[in-house]
Amino acid sequence: KDLSFDFPTCAVMTDAEVAAVSQIQNLEKIHLSVNFSDSECAVLLGALNMDLVHTLQLDLGDQGSTLTGTSLQAVADMVERAPEMHSFILNVHVEKMARLEVGLAALALSLSSRKKLRHVFLSFFDIGIGDEGLKAVLAGLPTELATLHVTCVKGPIGDQAVIAVGDAVGEGIKDLRVLFEECHGITDVGVS
Repeated sequence: KDLSFDFPTCAVMTDAEVAAVSQIQNLEKIHLSVNFSDSECAVLLGALNMDLVHTLQLDLGDQGSTLTGTSLQAVADMVERAPEMHSFILNVHVEKMARLEVGLAALALSLSSRKKLRHVFLSFFDIGIGDEGLKAVLAGLPTELATLHVTCVKGPIGDQAVIAVGDAVGEGIKDLRVLFEECHGITDVGVS
């Protein structure tokens, strides 16, 4: 019921391994650390049975990672297949991620369909996410969230992103944490 695995860089899954993963039933919690190609990432994430998963944590990339927004689209597909999901944790560490906007748009659309989602933790390290990208993801979150943690490090983040965080939370919020580090576009306007 609880699957946790760290997939090394440049891992290549065989057909037999993919088939074995797809046979795992009754998963409720998934925690994967993935840092290989977009295609391998999509194969692995697409093979997992998401029917009963209520907690999904994905750590994508690391120093020197070549993952692109295509992998975020694979994450979005996972979210789309998880009707019971109430906790979503996404940590992305990919320097200046290519095709980022496409991946974020897909992720935002999938998150908007998860009505049971109550706890969201987002961490983006140096992927190049800006105000519009973060606004798109946050706009897709249900207003019934109880927990929202947002961390952005080294990005073109400004006042609009800060305002978007405020817009994303409703009266049910109990735990809100925001960290924008080395993001120099924020002024007193955004904070207020």
